[in-house]
Amino acid sequence: MFIDGKIIAAQITEQLKKERKPVGKMVAIVASDDAALVSFLRLKGRYAKVLGIPFELYEFPATVMTHELIARVQYFSNDVSVAAI
Repeated sequence: MFIDGKIIAAQITEQLKKERKPVGKMVAIVASDDAALVSFLRLKGRYAKVLGIPFELYEFPATVMTHELIARVQYFSNDVSVAAI
C-alpha cells in the first residue's frame, strides 16, 4: 500500500480553508540565530497565508535583551488585532 502525503495534505488544507478563521492575526516572535527555526516559522507563515490567516514574524538575534522581548510580547498582548502570539 502506498500513502501519498501530498494528497492527504491537500485534503486537510481544503478542509481547513472551509473552517472559521480566527478573528485577528497570528504573530510569531523568535529570538534565535538558528536558520532552521526561522525557516520553519516562515513556512508556518506561508501556510497561514494559504489558509487566509494573517501572520507576522518578528525576528530578533539570539543576543536580544530579555526586557526587549518582554516588551514586544506585552505590546502584542495588548493589541486587539492580534489573535495569537
